[in-house]
Amino acid sequence: MKAALGHPALATMGALGALLGFTWPLLVFDRPLYVLLSFFVIWAVAIGLLYLASRAPESAAVDAVSDAPPPSEEASARRN
Repeated sequence: MKAALGHPALATMGALGALLGFTWPLLVFDRPLYVLLSFFVIWAVAIGLLYLASRAPESAAVDAVSDAPPPSEEASARRN
């Protein structure tokens, strides 16, 4: 999950989602009370999503990936 959260596309989509989520109540609702309540609901949902993302288990495929470059053909030929 941490590898997925490191992608710039996900950060961009999150920023756009937050921008839309916190802007649309200002455009839609006429009463200030509704705007304030919608801000609290959106804030609670955002905190809940962040909590779920922090508690997500790591997949085995992500653990198997390393940053080291793959061995060259010469190195593998010398081992055999």
